[in-house]
Amino acid sequence: MLLDILSVLRNKNINCHLVVAGWGAEEDYQAEFKAQIAALNLEQFVTCIPGFPPGDEFFKAAYQASSLVLLPARYDVGGAAVLEAWSAGVPVVVSPAGCGGELVADGENGRVVPLIDFPQWVNACCDL
Repeated sequence: MLLDILSVLRNKNINCHLVVAGWGAEEDYQAEFKAQIAALNLEQFVTCIPGFPPGDEFFKAAYQASSLVLLPARYDVGGAAVLEAWSAGVPVVVSPAGCGGELVADGENGRVVPLIDFPQWVNACCDL
């Protein structure tokens, strides 16, 4: 879904870059994700970072360099990720699952969007 959102935003001439940090460790998943990036011709607009070791100075910098943090999740949006984004002054878009959905008040301190509603995810990105 993140790649599709990026593709739509790029087609709307919105200058954006997707950074996926701490993404899936399974090699098959990574290969499939990279193949999707290539198929959508988004190689220059996506950066994948396997993760940051505890205390890494680049962790905070990654949030500070962001314009928006998207946290789509089926089962739980970690509250820590929401708080880290907010501490860097970055708005968030979350699915209602778990702590993230409880922390974010839609339209007040971010956006809460149903995971399956792709057009709302795109609109939330455009709004923020």
